[in-house]
Amino acid sequence: MLIKVIEPIVYLIIIVNLVIAISYKRKSKKTPVKVVASIVILGIGLFVCDTVYTHRSFSSVEKAVEAYGDNAEIIRILQGENSTYVIMDNEGTVEGKIFPESSGKWKLPDSIFYGTGREYQDVKINIDMSTIEINGEWYVLVTPNDDNYVVADVKDSVGTKFLEAENNKNEKICYGYMEHKPKDYWISVNGEKISLD
Repeated sequence: MLIKVIEPIVYLIIIVNLVIAISYKRKSKKTPVKVVASIVILGIGLFVCDTVYTHRSFSSVEKAVEAYGDNAEIIRILQGENSTYVIMDNEGTVEGKIFPESSGKWKLPDSIFYGTGREYQDVKINIDMSTIEINGEWYVLVTPNDDNYVVADVKDSVGTKFLEAENNKNEKICYGYMEHKPKDYWISVNGEKISLD
């Protein structure tokens, strides 16, 4: 948490030093070594602190969520084989994040293990598929994109068991887990089939 407070201050100091260095350059004067050295040292320090912060481990997924977003409220947790998918309300936005797990310790989703996925969005729904590249686990989150649309009857091409929850607006959301994503993957919401290959 401390890095979240210190980080903006360090950026401000770097910017001030850059402004000083540019003003010396414009006046055709040699930039003082102290100014250049402080920019380099603070930049390296910020990079190291950010790397350590991002790659540290937590004893529970709840502690990892707390470190990820101070205001994130957990809606549901879905445990995979090597990771945990947390659906949360992060300041009014419902999002799903994968927290990699190893030996009973969780890492933040921004670590190098966090992969990419597929996303589908239209006026009625959002479908977010996320994966961790190192183990191939996939998570699917289906949320309404319209206050009047009800997410129901969610199925996919592999028979995933979709679970239900409510977001902060009391709208139904559905989520599921797959060990791997097959080719020609599709998902159906309210009878509408959507290809996510």
